[in-house]
Amino acid sequence: MRKTASLLLILTFWLVSLPVYAVQDLSAYQYYKEVTVAEDGFAYINLDTEVLNRTRNDLADIRFTTMEKEEIPYQLTPYSLPQEKYIDAEIIDQMLDGDEYLVTLDMHSSGQLHNKAWLDIDSERDFFSEVQIESSNDNNSWKFVARDKIFMVEPDYKKNDISYPASSSRYLRLRIRAAEGPAVIIKGAEVSFRSDASNTYQKLPGSVISRADDTQNGISQIVIDLGVKGYFVQNIQLQVNGRNYQRIVRVYSSNDGEEWRGLTSAGEVFHFKWSDYEALQNSISVDESADQYLKLEIDNGSSPPLEVTAVVVNGSVPRLLADLKEGTYLLWYANPLAVKPVYDLAGFAHLIDQSVLSSLGPGPEKINPDYQAPSIPWTERNPWILNLTVIMAVLILGAIIIGRANVPRE
Repeated sequence: MRKTASLLLILTFWLVSLPVYAVQDLSAYQYYKEVTVAEDGFAYINLDTEVLNRTRNDLADIRFTTMEKEEIPYQLTPYSLPQEKYIDAEIIDQMLDGDEYLVTLDMHSSGQLHNKAWLDIDSERDFFSEVQIESSNDNNSWKFVARDKIFMVEPDYKKNDISYPASSSRYLRLRIRAAEGPAVIIKGAEVSFRSDASNTYQKLPGSVISRADDTQNGISQIVIDLGVKGYFVQNIQLQVNGRNYQRIVRVYSSNDGEEWRGLTSAGEVFHFKWSDYEALQNSISVDESADQYLKLEIDNGSSPPLEVTAVVVNGSVPRLLADLKEGTYLLWYANPLAVKPVYDLAGFAHLIDQSVLSSLGPGPEKINPDYQAPSIPWTERNPWILNLTVIMAVLILGAIIIGRANVPRE
């Protein structure tokens, strides 16, 4: 009995310890392309539509090797969402200067980059205010930086963050002028530096393939076909014919146009214009990799649908970042069982000045002559055997424990 239980335990641990995926080699990759490198150093390798069409949705089945098939580490870019670093800042002065409300922020030292500030605003009524942003290193002489707007419209539409060109000055002064509504009071502020310099955004190929207005439920839908999966979408811009509107927009993504996943939290588009005041935002931030199809759901409420004349999707094409020497390399792809690689480069890719790197295009697609379809591991093809073995082992162990518990002690 004990010998049988021991054998079952050994068999159970052996089955559990088997790898989840079969051992990988390049014969499991169905296609490859040659990449020619003219000089040493870091460079980009562009992933064209052939590669994107054949890879998995997560792009994990990509390998880069020398001609001798030695693996080369790479980092898929865009490698992350834009990074935001917060700076310890405090309000050191607030005062009225005529019809302007002045707020001075101190970052405690110069040399820290910042380009965004979030304001904690005390206001019980709607307001629309213009903000002039100034910088200084001595809290005495000030330099104009930029202008922005802040506002709040009930029930829950507000903009209380300001953006400006990157500055390293110690002090930031905000000149806030009420364009409409009451003057605002600033209770607190946060200053940060938001960096997305690693991403070069461009207009992505895509076309609107369907539009629908559900007046009963107050929803408009716009579906866009990007032509291929894998693009990194930074934002979606709507061109709207009209003014004085504000709508919530939700963004979804799909590879088949039927099953959709949400890409981002709800965004907002608006256009306010009257007298000498105007505020416009028709861009929805996404900052995420997308599938082939995008769907926009515009919440109209009881208002008539917006007249959207055009939709522009901005983002970037996935690329590989790698440290290469002059020569020819091989880009392998299309292996459904490939394990996502993890390289050291992921820890410091963001430190590399990628604005000066060259972009290399792969050659024509070739079929791997050594290709063998990867086989599903035996334990995955027969999961019931593992489950049955575990259950039997548990029952036998339980019987042994109960049997020992019933043996009288001497």
